[in-house]
Amino acid sequence: MVDATEELWDIHDRMPVILHPDDHDTWLNASADEAMSLVRKYPTDRLTVERTADPWFKKQSARS
Repeated sequence: MVDATEELWDIHDRMPVILHPDDHDTWLNASADEAMSLVRKYPTDRLTVERTADPWFKKQSARS
């Protein structure tokens, strides 16, 4: 997880790390330090945000 981009901040303050397909092998096979260098925000200009009125999670009811 990384800090959310400004466009997603109103949804959540964190977002998953999104890897470019060229980085998959590095993520899976490189040293931990090299793989962690890929942990960064995905470029904003490559994100598409489609908002809906549907919640993305179900709130749990309070237990008595």
